[in-house]
Amino acid sequence: MSKIRIVGAGFSGLTLAYFLRKKGIEVEIFEKENQPGGLLHTHRLPEGLVETAANGLLSCELLSTMCEDLGVRLL
Repeated sequence: MSKIRIVGAGFSGLTLAYFLRKKGIEVEIFEKENQPGGLLHTHRLPEGLVETAANGLLSCELLSTMCEDLGVRLL
């Protein structure tokens, strides 16, 4: 099977890459920015850190499985 190319290293692109790799599919991610994250950013201001992100994530079995595999605890 040929390599799957994913445009964007935001939450969706990285999640897609994770599940494709679990199935043994080779992936290549293209990102225009210097770091992954998409719309998720941390801004450093004199007053402190400001996070910009999604308003929330709906929990589902796939998200729970991915977080468990990665050792991430959902709150």
